[in-house]
Amino acid sequence: MGTQRNFQGRKRVIISRGGEFGLCQSRAVHRPDKMDMDSNSPQPLFSSAAEGAGPGPLSPAHLVELESAKGRQKKIRRAMTVATVDAWISAIFAGLTLVCSILSPIGLVLGAALAGVAFNSFRAAARLRKFDVAAPRRLAINQLALAAILLTYAGYSLYVAAHAPSPTMAAVGNDPQIAAQLASMMGSLDDLVWLIYLAVYGGLIVGTIAAQGSAALYYYSRGKILAAYLAQTPAWILEVQTRL
Repeated sequence: MGTQRNFQGRKRVIISRGGEFGLCQSRAVHRPDKMDMDSNSPQPLFSSAAEGAGPGPLSPAHLVELESAKGRQKKIRRAMTVATVDAWISAIFAGLTLVCSILSPIGLVLGAALAGVAFNSFRAAARLRKFDVAAPRRLAINQLALAAILLTYAGYSLYVAAHAPSPTMAAVGNDPQIAAQLASMMGSLDDLVWLIYLAVYGGLIVGTIAAQGSAALYYYSRGKILAAYLAQTPAWILEVQTRL
């Protein structure tokens, strides 16, 4: 009897310990693992250097595409810089013209026209930075508008100089004797004044045709480059570049 009781007591102890072991196993199984919690938690898109040198969000293939797009974008970036510089130059000349032509109606009209060109240049340059395919064409048209303004001003100035009264006759008034004497001594003065006007405004005409014409062709050619760049570049790269 005593042996049987001891055997039953040991059996109960083993069973109870087995139950405790099973409970510990169940707790170990159902306890959430720290690594699992870390893997399920949301990860930031860009990790800082202080958090460790972990893998970045971009794969090597993405980095290659980004570098390739950066190389293809050089001409477009240069066009953005040129457009911004043109806008500032137009704005500076518009301001100087308005300040120096307070009493001249022609000068005020010219300054206002240059201010409008500068405004359109700034707006088109901003659209170009957002990869708007219509921006290069607007920049080209803006250069043609600037050329039309400058050519009109130069032509008007030459017309006024050609049909204005002679400076010699204006100096002597209506005295025919003095006018005849001055005409014999300073007859070449009027020709000299006309040559000065012709050199200044003729040079403006030639320079405007060369500068604004080449600028218009430059901006127009950037339109094809921009269209090809947009067709070859993934959308996620374009979004990144517009945010920079």
